[in-house]
Amino acid sequence: MTKAAEAKRARRAMAAKLGLCSICATRAARQGRSTCAKCSRASADRKLRVRAAAVEQGLCCICAHAPARPERRTCADCSATSAQYVAETRAIAAGYPALSVRAAWAWAIVHAGKRIENRTWRTAYRGPLWIHASSSVTAEDVRQIARWTSREVPLDATRGALVAICDLVDIVPFADVSRERWAEGPWCWILRNVHETKPMVMPGRQRLWTPRSRSG
Repeated sequence: MTKAAEAKRARRAMAAKLGLCSICATRAARQGRSTCAKCSRASADRKLRVRAAAVEQGLCCICAHAPARPERRTCADCSATSAQYVAETRAIAAGYPALSVRAAWAWAIVHAGKRIENRTWRTAYRGPLWIHASSSVTAEDVRQIARWTSREVPLDATRGALVAICDLVDIVPFADVSRERWAEGPWCWILRNVHETKPMVMPGRQRLWTPRSRSG
């Protein structure tokens, strides 16, 4: 009798002894998995546990059973998250320009209602605009935002990534909006419809520039 035949015979004997099918007997021997007499019941129990966890966490069964993926953690948002990803990808494919802003000010645009970005130059462009948080941040920026908003810029604020997309609706001289909290001039870029996006890491550039896709 060949070694393969002997091994097969041994597996069958072990399966009969344990009340398992040969597949479950092999799995039990190698990985300590569930017994065959209960395998269909164990599978049903597992599905019930997944469903119970899904209900408890507010997830669908796929999200509850999937590996941890924070960006798609809540099932209620999974379709919206997918739609957002598609929208972001299309926005990049459409070639919308980006503006690099120091990290603290980029955080303020996204989280503190900053709707004016100050520049020494202007552009004829109007329309969708990516906000890129640069890698630089200064203590003065943080202090100024704290004075104006009574909010602290978190130490882990995103840097070196696209963090939002908005609409650049106008660029006006400082005199036109001098009473606005965020206005410093000399040119004030008026931002509207700011939507936070999942950070897309990439280096920034001077003036307006076109982001490259995530795949490079």
